[in-house]
Amino acid sequence: MNCEIYVQSILPVRTPSEVDNSRIDIANEIIEGLANDYGCVYIDIHTAFLDENGEMMEELTKDGIHLNENGYAVWIEQIESYVQD
Repeated sequence: MNCEIYVQSILPVRTPSEVDNSRIDIANEIIEGLANDYGCVYIDIHTAFLDENGEMMEELTKDGIHLNENGYAVWIEQIESYVQD
């Protein structure tokens, strides 16, 4: 069976958070490299969630880490073209 595998980037977070966005950036570079090495499609959704300070846009999160309804709407917009035939 032939299938295409999609790998998504990790989303940014908002301060204050125990997670550092610079570490997320490094992880996303590694994930993208692995996706390319294994013939997967890498989807950069991270960029669509960034504000001018390189953090998750405040209007897309309820606590700086988890998405709210607006955040999920952006996520859907970012992957919709990949999952629709």
